[in-house]
Amino acid sequence: MYICESKTAQSYHSGYTVNIIGQLDCNTVGVCYLVRDKVCRRASVGSTVNNFKTRWQNHKSHIRKAVRSCEISCHFNDNQFHNLTKEPLKTFDNELSDQIEVIIFEKLDFIKCLTLEDRSRVAKERESFWQNQLMTLSDFGGLNKRSALNEIKN
Repeated sequence: MYICESKTAQSYHSGYTVNIIGQLDCNTVGVCYLVRDKVCRRASVGSTVNNFKTRWQNHKSHIRKAVRSCEISCHFNDNQFHNLTKEPLKTFDNELSDQIEVIIFEKLDFIKCLTLEDRSRVAKERESFWQNQLMTLSDFGGLNKRSALNEIKN
């Protein structure tokens, strides 16, 4: 529905293509993902230390309830091109899935990570790398307003 099964992920902003290695799905723990707004042709890179299914459920819930927790939620609630029906849930899901696609493109390497803090640091480092590589920061026309590296606690 939302997740686009693909062997590549391509940015609207840089044209750069990422080759996807391995089998990645919504149950994969520790991933980087690309959210592509098919209407506005803008994108965002995110990461999670949990499984992607849990992270995506949070994104959808925040869009539906207008919780301003991230750039994706803000964009879909503030943009006049995304007039989504919030209820019933099935209608919301159908409308959102027509406007958005998600590509899980990297399994994060947590082998040397002993703590959740270590995994979070690795996730944010990779997220920041891909935000720059795929040019999804707002400076390039993307949806990411800040680099993920700014979120790492020193």
